[in-house]
Amino acid sequence: MPKRSKLYRKQLESFDNLREYTLKEGLDILNAMPHVKFNETVEFSVKLGIDPRQSDQNVRGAVALPKGTGKEVKIAVIAMDKAADEAKAAGADFIGQEDLIAKIKDGWLDFDVLI
Repeated sequence: MPKRSKLYRKQLESFDNLREYTLKEGLDILNAMPHVKFNETVEFSVKLGIDPRQSDQNVRGAVALPKGTGKEVKIAVIAMDKAADEAKAAGADFIGQEDLIAKIKDGWLDFDVLI
């Protein structure tokens, strides 16, 4: 059996592995647990009582998180004149034309989305 850290053992003591908790109780337990120094993840399981083999009972969807993913997206826009002004008003981080294209050709990729 692997040796577990004090933090791991302390977190295990804060809940009962065999008990089912409501969403509110589970979130309260998570918030009360001691935290680690890296980005933590939480797994959330829900029993829906459907048969996935039936085509009319598939579950698909997307959820918009209330605070996003936490990462700010840097947007670069290649535009001129009126379109550049619109991009600036919309919140683009980098706006340019030939100068921006030359910068990208030289290897600059400090953006997430290029429009």
